[in-house]
Amino acid sequence: MILTNIAFRSWIRTKDKLPPRYKYVLGLYESGNMAVVCWFDNDEGLLFWRSMCDDGWESDCDNGPDYWMPLPLPPEENKI
Repeated sequence: MILTNIAFRSWIRTKDKLPPRYKYVLGLYESGNMAVVCWFDNDEGLLFWRSMCDDGWESDCDNGPDYWMPLPLPPEENKI
C-alpha cells in the first residue's frame, strides 16, 4: 500500500534540516496544506521554494513549508 509507505516516514522541520536542493519533497504548511515542493537557488544565489502544480508547471512559493519528507517511490506497474 502506498499510504503505508508514507505513514511510517517522519516529518522533518525545515528549521532543523532542509531537503537537498533541486529535489522534490512533500511539504507540510502550518495551515495543514501539503504540496510537492523543491528548494533551490537562482542565478543571484537567492534561496527560495517552488511548488509543483498539477498541470506540470512550477510556481514560486511566498513561504516555505514548516515540515517536509521525501516523496514515496512510485508504484511498480505490475502492482497497480
